[in-house]
Amino acid sequence: MMMLLLLTQMIPGIILVIPLFKVWLQLHLNNTLYSLILTYSTTQLPFCMIMMSGFFSGLPKELEEAAQIDGCTLLGALFRILIPTIAPGIVATGAFAFVNSWNDFVYALNFINNQKLFTLPVGLSMMKGEFTIDYGALCAGCIISLIPVLLLFVYIQKYLVKGLAAGAVKG
Repeated sequence: MMMLLLLTQMIPGIILVIPLFKVWLQLHLNNTLYSLILTYSTTQLPFCMIMMSGFFSGLPKELEEAAQIDGCTLLGALFRILIPTIAPGIVATGAFAFVNSWNDFVYALNFINNQKLFTLPVGLSMMKGEFTIDYGALCAGCIISLIPVLLLFVYIQKYLVKGLAAGAVKG
């Protein structure tokens, strides 16, 4: 299964544009944000699963066994012990998936035609004229597009540091 996930990462995303466009056209999801949400979710899923498998494989088996000895079911051990232990990994994986989706240009350009629904990278690319570029407005737009990502990383910085520190020491 892991090899299949790795193989999906070797496929360039541009190859999927035409088949996905046809699927969204048949499902009447073209020119909607739902097409982007579904596309980003499915294209980010293999990367997230590969990244999370590293965090899960780093957990000692004894944690789960100790929880079961203390009376937890397998599901209870997962939700009460294992997931809180790898919370920094979940946060880091979510942050990477968010940034990859936030910066995507190709899918948003091809699936959205309505100017009101453009994502920031597509909207910024549309600020170029045929003969002129308003560099002031373009720079302001770039700074505005950075603000959500910067706020996200300022907020989750403590989790990222915990995840790095946990991965640095072999227990």
